Amino acid sequence: MAHALSAEGTSKGAAVALVMENCLDLVEAYFGLAKLGAVALPLNYRLLPSELALLMDYAQAHLVIADPARAEAIHAQGVGLPPRAFVVGETAQVPWPQWRSLVARHSEADRWAEVDERDTFAFMSTAGTTGLPKLSIKTHGEYTFAALSFLLRLSCFVDVRPGTVMLLNTPVFHGGGFSLLMTALAGGWHTVLLARFAPDKFLEAVQRYRPRITWLVPTMVSACLGAGITARDIAPLQVVISAGAPLPPSLRRQAEEAWPHVVILDVLGQTEACGPIACATDRETVERKPATLGKPLLGVELTVRGIDDDRELGPGEVGEVCYRGPLLAQGYFRNPDATIAAFRGGWFHSGDVGYLDEEGDLYLVDRLKDMMITGGENVFPAEVEDVLITHPAVAEACVFGLPDPTWGDLVAAAVVLTADATASEADIIAHCRARLAHYKCPRRVFFIDSLPKSSVGKVLRRQARERVLAEMNSK
Repeated sequence: MAHALSAEGTSKGAAVALVMENCLDLVEAYFGLAKLGAVALPLNYRLLPSELALLMDYAQAHLVIADPARAEAIHAQGVGLPPRAFVVGETAQVPWPQWRSLVARHSEADRWAEVDERDTFAFMSTAGTTGLPKLSIKTHGEYTFAALSFLLRLSCFVDVRPGTVMLLNTPVFHGGGFSLLMTALAGGWHTVLLARFAPDKFLEAVQRYRPRITWLVPTMVSACLGAGITARDIAPLQVVISAGAPLPPSLRRQAEEAWPHVVILDVLGQTEACGPIACATDRETVERKPATLGKPLLGVELTVRGIDDDRELGPGEVGEVCYRGPLLAQGYFRNPDATIAAFRGGWFHSGDVGYLDEEGDLYLVDRLKDMMITGGENVFPAEVEDVLITHPAVAEACVFGLPDPTWGDLVAAAVVLTADATASEADIIAHCRARLAHYKCPRRVFFIDSLPKSSVGKVLRRQARERVLAEMNSK
């Protein structure tokens, strides 16, 4: 694969976009690029073609490799595409060369560029398409350190010797999914890769391959419980990692009651940190403090700092969670303002609000920013609002998350209609689904007479959300 990439003009530092569901081709592409010192640009295949084109153009990708479904959509976009494009798999709809055929024509002789731990391995997208994209710059050394550090922490809960089987249900284009893949490789594990999660596919894989470890985001935990999956069904599993979104306490209790033999390990992770940052250090802590995210991993310094004055806070004081260490990204590609804001004072400011207890264990309270996490995906209100106000009947819109036991945050919108206009909730949602990735679209729309605003005309998002919650609770 490295030879094939090189023949197509991929050299050290060049970015290659990868738009695929979980598959071996995606994993091989990551490491073929690594051998050349080139940069992987894994993208969310659920994005619209226009969103993918924006990110590929911003990252200056010179080549894209996509599976058939994504290749057809990207090709139909027609603009903003890299100069070279390949498809993995058969499709009659796209005149792109076959990637596997190209690879088969090249030598299997080992090939390595001069690469060290400071060279860029990947750009991981951490935000929506409002304003400048935030592509986290990840180096070879950061991912290596993160994988070994998390492997060491997992050894507190399960046998992590070579040959351990891990079931990966989450997308490898995500920083979290890829970080767990790296942990498995560092440990010499066998990795079972699901193309897409579904409870029946998950159950079939557990019973066939007998993994000890898996990662389920809260929506997956909920789906498995809803499908009636029992402890006997998943007897081989010893650890279920929960990350990607906060695990609601009620859902944790349901999972622990249904699967008492499994350790539910709630992990704090972030793309900028190459995945996991903190989790519990032993089973006793998990049982005694089910709400905690534990202590930072080896090499990570974690502190809670004042939101207004950035001073270090003591136990029980609520502030912004900040950290630093050798697994932390170098910043954001071509976005110096965002880099300076997030990495100020030598600490990465996570945007999470939380506190440390007297034993140094971390608890999260809320998110500092307005970002929602729905089903493990990040959604930014301004991006959704920009689409909502393009509807001819919408005068103003405010987007926020409502608590939901399945999705974590349920994307909701409060909408003010233009004078004499009419529109239904279904109309508004359909308008968004035609212009945004579906997970970003509102699932509920509330029509109100006016939005609460500050003295300078700024929409007060929290007050709008509280008004909607009050109306829901009164019914």
